[in-house]
Amino acid sequence: MKKSYHFLLGGHDLEMSEIKKVLEELKIPYSDKNLSWDNASWKAYEDEIKKNEKDNTTFAGIELKDKDLKPPGSIDIDHHNENRCQESSLEQVAGLLNYELNNYQKLIVANDKGYIWEMLNRGASPKDIEAIRQKERETLGITKDDWQKAKESVNKHVKKKGNIWIIEAQTPEFTAITDYLWLEKLKIHRKKETAKEIPEKVIIHNDNTVNYYGPLSPCIIEKYSELIKEGKAYYGGQGERAYFGFTEEAINKEGKNNILKELIASKPVDKTKMFSYHIFLFPFRWKNITKKGNHDSLDNKYSLKVFDEKLKEEDRWEKRPYKLNNGTTYNEYNYFFDFVREILYYQGEELITDDSLPNKNIISHYEFNNSDKPQILYYNILVNNKLYSLEIDSIILNIYSTGVGVLSFHLRNRLYKNENDILIINKFGRRLFPPFLGLPDENVFTGSTKDMPCDYIRQVKGTELPDAICISEKENGMDVLYYEDWQSYTNPDYFKHGPFQLPGFITGLFPENFFTVHEKESTGKKIYLRPALDDRMFVISWYANDKIISEISKISYCKNPPAYK
Repeated sequence: MKKSYHFLLGGHDLEMSEIKKVLEELKIPYSDKNLSWDNASWKAYEDEIKKNEKDNTTFAGIELKDKDLKPPGSIDIDHHNENRCQESSLEQVAGLLNYELNNYQKLIVANDKGYIWEMLNRGASPKDIEAIRQKERETLGITKDDWQKAKESVNKHVKKKGNIWIIEAQTPEFTAITDYLWLEKLKIHRKKETAKEIPEKVIIHNDNTVNYYGPLSPCIIEKYSELIKEGKAYYGGQGERAYFGFTEEAINKEGKNNILKELIASKPVDKTKMFSYHIFLFPFRWKNITKKGNHDSLDNKYSLKVFDEKLKEEDRWEKRPYKLNNGTTYNEYNYFFDFVREILYYQGEELITDDSLPNKNIISHYEFNNSDKPQILYYNILVNNKLYSLEIDSIILNIYSTGVGVLSFHLRNRLYKNENDILIINKFGRRLFPPFLGLPDENVFTGSTKDMPCDYIRQVKGTELPDAICISEKENGMDVLYYEDWQSYTNPDYFKHGPFQLPGFITGLFPENFFTVHEKESTGKKIYLRPALDDRMFVISWYANDKIISEISKISYCKNPPAYK
């Protein structure tokens, strides 16, 4: 039976209004209660769900809170808070319905994901930016009176503390204030930004709400994590232009003055420092699938030349021989004996000797290069509403003619210095696929095999499996390239050939349909791959903590033998 979608719309803004137009254009059923951000929830649609529930109906909620209340088999579409690694809601809806967005809709996406700065990044003209923001204000019901009060707020009710602007709002429509500030007062879309003109932080507040705009320290997200879980605080945006907001309930609980002090005092992390370094190693078995199958020769099954030809279909991996061209490479290379180097390194012409020449075809070494311009990519781990964004130093692939390969992610942590964060990164960042699936409690007592596929992943996430891992072009999971949230495991057909499926943050690195994890799927052109370990990658990490080192150095190993914990 063909799947039928029924969409449930959340709080209205320009993006949500455009989603509604797309659904009407495609004649897709939807329910719209004209909710605001504050009351947009799955609970609000309980009656609609009961009324429209059918065997082949899949409900898709768009930016709804109370996510634990969504019905089994439903789809949650969002890109805020814990979902900020995801595409915009409009992009997710378009992907679900195989709908191609036009240029105007792509501009709406940019506006929703990164406000004026993202539209500028995508080459939007000043005229287009002003038109989109005007349409946004109209959708939100912002009046001329709100605009005048926004002007008054920015010009007459602002306090400046260094490069921080604290604006006392004369209108509850904060969108009018931010638009007036950036488009009219500072005109950032019409002239180049200068250090003197552009505030580093902007805080807008009234008796009921506080909104922050600027670089968002992970400490702020962690401090108010409980409020975020309760739906009393929210955040998003990217880099130096992130935002963080509080509802009236949060203000009443925390106190407005306390919140203002925290936001004013918060400082971006010094990114010149590095708190830890992490290497996630994925060892695997591989072979070329050929038409001859198991009857083919070992030379063909494990031919590095064949592997190399298939990998070259997309120019994202660079085959690099090892060279002694600086002190670091010298120290590393000299650490090993000759016969070890031949296995560890793909040696260039300068390093090959008569003795090592027979081993020339043992290893191929590749390094991932996503574009012609060198750029930093980020490895993002989302766990329990907290996002860990690590700078990718390199992604390396070593392929051996013995049928073994190792893919490794080399990551720099410049944001998280707490030792508990280091443990979380190591535990959750190396997951490849679910170690187990969640089942009803009564199955233990009754021996029943009945289960709820929608609970398979929900019960595992946050304990053994992260909410998502993605690779992005920007810090904090913005501009995602490759993404995995393991939701495919809620469909038993997905794992009918075995538990192991390559996650999206790995498959995205390679040409389309490059690997197969099941021999029967192959057409004779893929690389067959199986993990050499379990559902995790092997992890190596280095952690810089002066306090711990100082404590260890004081231990007398003769008098007090250390105990393992």
